[in-house]
Amino acid sequence: MLGTNRILTTAYQPIANGIVERFHRHLKSSIKAHESTRWSKILPIVLLGIRTAVKEDIKASCAELEYGTTLQLPSDMIETSVIPPFNNIFVDRLRNTMREMNPVATSAHRKTKFYVNPSLKTCSHVFVRIDSVKPPLCQPYTGPHKMEEKLNSVESVKIDDDGAFKYILVKVYDPDNEDSVFKFIVRGDASAAYHGDIYEVTTPDIEKLGLECECVGGGRIKHDPAAKTIHVYGYSQGYGRADHLQTCRLLKEKYPDYAKIDFSNDGY
Repeated sequence: MLGTNRILTTAYQPIANGIVERFHRHLKSSIKAHESTRWSKILPIVLLGIRTAVKEDIKASCAELEYGTTLQLPSDMIETSVIPPFNNIFVDRLRNTMREMNPVATSAHRKTKFYVNPSLKTCSHVFVRIDSVKPPLCQPYTGPHKMEEKLNSVESVKIDDDGAFKYILVKVYDPDNEDSVFKFIVRGDASAAYHGDIYEVTTPDIEKLGLECECVGGGRIKHDPAAKTIHVYGYSQGYGRADHLQTCRLLKEKYPDYAKIDFSNDGY
């Protein structure tokens, strides 16, 4: 509703939140410039100065970006003996300038490249670092964890390009570690008379990779590529109703440009 976007950053990695950490450095330097140990008392005036300072890269202050106008500083409230004459032209020009002023994104002053070890493409197991707060004398890594290369080679969605047809939701897993290494796939075929026919065709392709699979439900799909819509509904008499919500998530990843992908538990 407010147009905000929440972004999570890595723990104990200040570089992941560089803009905020840079502001903290600027704020601490401003507080240290005052000869006072009660930083809580001088904090309001320090923040006022920071918010009214004009940034050179965007040619505006934080207050102007937030409120569309400048803040009134304490020095502006002091009466002077010389009062400039009222100028309508200046006021009109100022109003027009403030109306045309648009916020400009803060520029990034550095580009960080993250290093990825090339051996990750070929290794069979990996250790995962624990970035949360750890008790003393505990291991900083978990593992070894088996890479999911074989699972990633299985296409998540294979359905017909048009029409209404039966589909099944299949769980593909590593037989050595079924609980933690698995994924769901969707298979749909208009030529299949029964849901079991689709499963019989899918199983050999999975077993060739050294994996195993289990059909966790079925239903029907109505695919309209012209309107860019997909509707998931119904159930399978042999396998039961599939988790249509999970199916829709996989379909949205496969067809990100579609206008509508929804589901209903009604119908057969």
